[in-house]
Amino acid sequence: MSKKVGGKLNMNKKKIIGICVVIFVIVFIAVCIAIVQFSKKDLEEAKKGLEETQEKYGWVEKENIDVLVAKFNTQVMDNDSSSLNPASTDYLTESNNEYWYGLMEGVYLVVVPEKYTGDKTTETVNYTLLYVDKTSKYESDAISYIKHLIKANNSEITDSEIDTLLEDAKTKTNSGKTANNGKGISIGYTENDEAYQYQVLRLYK
Repeated sequence: MSKKVGGKLNMNKKKIIGICVVIFVIVFIAVCIAIVQFSKKDLEEAKKGLEETQEKYGWVEKENIDVLVAKFNTQVMDNDSSSLNPASTDYLTESNNEYWYGLMEGVYLVVVPEKYTGDKTTETVNYTLLYVDKTSKYESDAISYIKHLIKANNSEITDSEIDTLLEDAKTKTNSGKTANNGKGISIGYTENDEAYQYQVLRLYK
């Protein structure tokens, strides 16, 4: 009698274990499906957010440093060759993973790559800026240089749009905010007692 009872108990125990395993598998599968669904939803929301951002702010194609500097020099030479100097490697300094081109005394074109490697032909431009020392006797040329720099980053921006962007950027001085008109670049402006800089940020897909 005790053997039969013991056998039944063992069988019931096995059934319970089997049922538990099945339940565990079902729960595990359900959790996996839920995670996948949430991940898919998050991905879709992120994609939607990116599309909305691109629609609002625009975007530009990726550009390497040498190409962008060449475009900047073309703008300078085609419009102000008699009064402005182009960016030259003769006056190039690499500092803190940035490229500083001396344009005139106290006026610099600074190009910052997404990832510094030392090879300007392959490094993608993250952003550029025009750095101006307030004591420079060429400070008055800064506005012409920044306009050429903006055109180099996006040649489709009109002169009137550039004026508006620069005015808007100055109203946001040192705030961390930038001016944008939906054409793939944003303009920032910072200033201290010694110098000021106009920043041109490139927005990529």
